[in-house]
Amino acid sequence: MTKIISRHNKQYYQCEECALFYGSKEFAEKCQAWCKEHKSCNLDIIKYAITLPNGTMSAKAEREALKRQEKNDARRQNEQNQKLKRILKWAIVVVSVIVVGYGLVFLARQGQQSRPGEAFAIQGQEHIAVGANHLEYSSNPPTSGPHYAQPVNWGVYQIELPDEQIIHNLEHGGIWISYKPDIDPTIKVKLESIGNNYRGSVVVVPRAKNDSMIAVASWGRLEKLDNFDEAKITNFIDANKNKSPEPLAR
Repeated sequence: MTKIISRHNKQYYQCEECALFYGSKEFAEKCQAWCKEHKSCNLDIIKYAITLPNGTMSAKAEREALKRQEKNDARRQNEQNQKLKRILKWAIVVVSVIVVGYGLVFLARQGQQSRPGEAFAIQGQEHIAVGANHLEYSSNPPTSGPHYAQPVNWGVYQIELPDEQIIHNLEHGGIWISYKPDIDPTIKVKLESIGNNYRGSVVVVPRAKNDSMIAVASWGRLEKLDNFDEAKITNFIDANKNKSPEPLAR
């Protein structure tokens, strides 16, 4: 309870925590309750504090209230500083995640751009029945898109094979080397030699529909050559093998 002081037949009320006087018991009790709970004074309450009629303002009480308010202000400032530190910490974390994510995307794109061959948009991986109609492929020879459910065996072939079947090999991470049937026999032998050196990942076939003498395809990439260049071909194989949805080539 608040302390009651009488002056000139009138009662005044004192907060026993901070010693301030009030003409209203309600404000004295509010002040005392606040002081007990928060160990500080509330400016919205102590503005109703009064000087006793005999002129003896409780200077001590005023000083105590001021000290309490200063402590309260310091505590609130410290809480705001801690909150700001937490916000800055999370901001740094978010920025770091964004920077790292951007860096990874940038490196991935750089890796894609640095791989040999022209990149083509992926046209899907749908399995279709043998002989079924399908969308037109975006490259010649194709590098992705609808294809048969059964891939061919890796190796060198002397006859043409369906594009739709070899695309499945590309999906498995393989490389498709095709050449025009009228290619110089010595170059044909060299292409077949490369195929034999990559027995678990390359298919070598003649292909009349080629618009270049030699075409080297992987999933989503294509290199066209009008002259035999072993270094370019092997570099394409090494860089693009198993860059596919199902990297099963050896």
